[in-house]
This record gives sequence, structure tokens and C-alpha cells, in this order.
Amino acid sequence: MEKILEQINRIVKKMPCCDFEIVGYNGHNLLVGGGYSLSYEHSIVIEFEGVFFMTLNSEWSIDTTTDFLFFAENSECTEINQKYRIEQGYTLFKAVAEDLAIPFYISAKNIILKKAHTELITDLSQLKNLVD
Repeated sequence: MEKILEQINRIVKKMPCCDFEIVGYNGHNLLVGGGYSLSYEHSIVIEFEGVFFMTLNSEWSIDTTTDFLFFAENSECTEINQKYRIEQGYTLFKAVAEDLAIPFYISAKNIILKKAHTELITDLSQLKNLVD
């Protein structure tokens, strides 16, 4: 899972900006998609499998100059577990949104990078050329 987190953060850091949204949730798996604008096709889609707990907005922006997705620290795991009694065998992921004081948390069995464009646009002028 650590390599997946590193890959996700590396991909997103190649973008000039990135907004995320919940694409779907079926009671077990959570799909979040992100890209330059939620009006366009997602550049990246992440699936959290076997979700037990989550706290997140339906849409959010991230700072692409730094990592945004992490494993939660032990102290955060303890605090969340005391409040919500997360069962053993789940991993607590932490997502940091831009301009929000508190992070989002997702407790899941696994994380998968479902989709990532291999040729990411790193210059907003390139995006404008695609739209025109």
C-alpha cells in the first residue's frame, strides 16, 4: 500500500491543480476521482476497498506542491478508534485538503489506483489548447 500512496502523490504533484470528488460508494468500496476540473474527465481515480469508516466532503481541492494522501499517524489512529471503534484489519488513510483546517480520514482494507493518465498535463495552457 505504501507504494500505491507514493505513486498517487507523485502523479498528483505533476498537475498544476487538482480537485477531487466522490465518484461512487456502494456500501463497501469508495471511488474518488480527481483532475484539473470536475467538469472534465478524471485524470486519476482511486478506489478504497472494504471501507469501514470515512469523513470527507463530496468535493475538495488539494495543494499539488506537496503530498496529500498519507497513512494516519498512530496518535490519529488512536483518537479515531476511540471515537468510532474501527475494527482490526483496517488501515486509516489521511487526506489533506487545501484550505481546510482538518484532514479527511478513510478506514479501508485496501487502496487501488484505478486510473491515471500516463501523459499528465503540467501546464494550464496545454489544457486550454485541448478545450479550444
